[in-house]
Amino acid sequence: MKELKQNQKVEFNVGGLKGTGRVVGKAQIEQPVIGGTYIIEPDVPVSNETYNYSHFVVPQINLTLID
Repeated sequence: MKELKQNQKVEFNVGGLKGTGRVVGKAQIEQPVIGGTYIIEPDVPVSNETYNYSHFVVPQINLTLID
């Protein structure tokens, strides 16, 4: 898998959470099958009472690069 770069636009689909956002960092180096794990800033905030954060991490296998 090709390494993603800062500010690249992506679609994410993980655990029922779907949407678009941008890469703002890398949380973990590449692992077999899943690739790297990236920090995503979603276009639409997902913050709520049980998840009070603006960003989240997603394995690369659950990301699709938007051109």
